[in-house]
Amino acid sequence: MQVELAPEVFTATDPEPQQITAAGRLLATFDEGRHDWIVDIEIVDDVASYLKKHHPTLATVYLDLAQKAAVKNLAWTGAEQRGRVIVVEHKSLAKDASDLTRAAVVVIENIPGDKHFLQAVIHAFRADRIREAFANDWAEFRHSGGCGSMPAVALEEAGRFHHTIRVVAVFDSDALTPEHEGPNRHKARDLEAIGVSTHVLMFREAENYAPNRVLACTGQAGAAETRVVHLERLIPRQRRHFDMKNGIPRRLPSEQRNFFDGLDAETRQALASGFGGGVLKKMYEMRDSLSEDDFHATDPEAAEDLRKLLALIESLI
Repeated sequence: MQVELAPEVFTATDPEPQQITAAGRLLATFDEGRHDWIVDIEIVDDVASYLKKHHPTLATVYLDLAQKAAVKNLAWTGAEQRGRVIVVEHKSLAKDASDLTRAAVVVIENIPGDKHFLQAVIHAFRADRIREAFANDWAEFRHSGGCGSMPAVALEEAGRFHHTIRVVAVFDSDALTPEHEGPNRHKARDLEAIGVSTHVLMFREAENYAPNRVLACTGQAGAAETRVVHLERLIPRQRRHFDMKNGIPRRLPSEQRNFFDGLDAETRQALASGFGGGVLKKMYEMRDSLSEDDFHATDPEAAEDLRKLLALIESLI
């Protein structure tokens, strides 16, 4: 995250020990690259004086960081280009330090399935900052046990933060058609209303984002490849809401009554059983060979939706 320490942090007379300690914890996050320090060049001298007095051992290191951050800050042409900045006030130092040194939390429906999905996407899209955060325990996944319990779990995690809630809940839409809202969007809206970030996948489930070459390797060889050939006969809106795990049932839910009209009997038969429950695991296993281009080739809307999801996660890390 981009973090600015208010001028009063460095100019306050006789700061309390806990405030000095909290400032030190935040300065350490800048040094290790966990957060980006936003510094106004006009306060660099105050920063230098503060560091010499309260953090003498690391004063040279932190002052160098401050000077570089101030120069970088001059290059920004406006707030929109710079993006969101968390401003830490002197009076809230301890609580803000707690928030910004606690691991950010990504609440998902299940582990390992959804974790495999996100790990594969992070790898394929070369989201290096997110990957670094998980590798260093600056971010963590939280298993909710199902979409029904996700709001409660997300609220529990959000309650551990004081000011800056660094929690995002990632929902499947479970929407049966593009027009069907599905059962999870209202849950996401309720969480957003109380300050918890959310992302509802545009497609039905995480499996709908799987590139065809992943699907072709899922399950029994030969049969999966044949199934992919028939899957490619679906138009994009059908593929986005097809039940990848279980296929097309004989009796469709009312929302999908006419959704697969136009498919020939051979295609319906080939897609009747779906690809099973191993799609996300296979995507994870193939992550080293996947790139953003694979997702774009499957569906440009898939790549765009995943870019938005990654941008949201990165904004909270």
